[in-house]
Amino acid sequence: MIFYTFFGVAVIVAVHLFGYRLLGYKGRSARLLASLAGGTSVAYVFLQILPKLAYSDLILTQSEILSAARWQHHAFLLAMVGMIGFLGIDQMTKKLSLEGQPNSMINHFRIIVVVYFFYNFLVGYVLSFQWGVGGGRSLFLYVLAMSFHFLFVGYMLGRHHSEHKVIQVRWYFAAALSLGWLASLVRELRPEFLASLLALLAGAMIVITLKEELRDETLDEFFTFALGAFLYTILLMRI
Repeated sequence: MIFYTFFGVAVIVAVHLFGYRLLGYKGRSARLLASLAGGTSVAYVFLQILPKLAYSDLILTQSEILSAARWQHHAFLLAMVGMIGFLGIDQMTKKLSLEGQPNSMINHFRIIVVVYFFYNFLVGYVLSFQWGVGGGRSLFLYVLAMSFHFLFVGYMLGRHHSEHKVIQVRWYFAAALSLGWLASLVRELRPEFLASLLALLAGAMIVITLKEELRDETLDEFFTFALGAFLYTILLMRI
């Protein structure tokens, strides 16, 4: 198991560190690849993330801690918290950075880097869980979707921030991903806590995907976007 999950982490780390060389930030070829990646990620959200929310909800409902609670849809509540939390941080830091001085410590890019650091940590931690639940198939689909997802995230960061800064922070994202994977090997969480992490990650990924990957610049290449969603769907159905 460790070998396969290590290989999966290595693939996503390689996307973080070298994806900008493949994609770049300008030109139609970059937009085409970004649209393909966006379509793949959206398909993953609807066909993999949302069904896994139902699985997480079942685990939380059956747990001793929450079995007596009147509200039963705990995973969906946590996903909403993750979604609103990410959106709130993003909007708050944008507003504060616009109102503050150029050299203020409250910098939108820095806050986004911190948020994505923890986001990558969660992605790395959950990676081992994919193998435990669905074996090689689940791990492969997860790594493929996350690779395209982070390829697109890097592309969008490069479009809106200094290319030099984005290249630097890729190392932090790669480190966070690796630390999350190592943490999953050192300490395995109880099923209900892992299900809670999955729900929070689902909420964050939903908002990142729908907020960033459905921008006008992605949908300019709508055919490629739809092709990415279609190909991932076919792959999901065939393997």
